[in-house]
Amino acid sequence: MPQDPIFIVVVFVAVSLRQDVRWLGLFVIGPVLLTLGIAITVWYIAASELLPSLKSFWLVIHVTVATFAVALFTIAFSVTILHLVKTWLEAQGPRDVPHQDGHERGPPTGAVTGPDGIWVPRRGVPAVDLRAYCRRYLG
Repeated sequence: MPQDPIFIVVVFVAVSLRQDVRWLGLFVIGPVLLTLGIAITVWYIAASELLPSLKSFWLVIHVTVATFAVALFTIAFSVTILHLVKTWLEAQGPRDVPHQDGHERGPPTGAVTGPDGIWVPRRGVPAVDLRAYCRRYLG
């Protein structure tokens, strides 16, 4: 339905006014653009006269509530997928990247340490901390 993307963006903006969810924007706008693209190319049907039995104020209420529900479910879907990805990445274990507080993590459990204390992953490519490398060799 062509009004669904409009409702999705309106609900996202309304949620954004209450909480800082800018990080979610890409994952909300992506399905919106996909829906608009499919609506234009695949779902397009020329408008025809509405049946007399459907000419009621309940049709307006039904369409409004249905598109609002689609908007909420799209945002909930985006949040759920991001949560699942985050949980999966946390279950993978620590990586050799700095924490948010700036402290360095050590090598993963069972990692082989090469010369100069630089750990070598199983693929054989050394994972070098650029800041530590510059401090050690460039002064």
